[in-house]
Amino acid sequence: MPEYSSDQITVTYDPEVCVHAGNCVTQLPAVFDLKKDPWIDPSGATVDEVEATVNACPSGALKSHRAS
Repeated sequence: MPEYSSDQITVTYDPEVCVHAGNCVTQLPAVFDLKKDPWIDPSGATVDEVEATVNACPSGALKSHRAS
């Protein structure tokens, strides 16, 4: 499963679970941008904003955990 990390948080994405609702790209485009490679950049927002967007993923394809 792909992982995308900043110094503070890691986001994982499971493309087989994703239903492509688009919540992530509309709620936090500074982090989730399909036009960029990599398309997830967790350093584009605060850790709390990233976690809130990940938690709103309707399919559960996105997961996150804070760095220790």
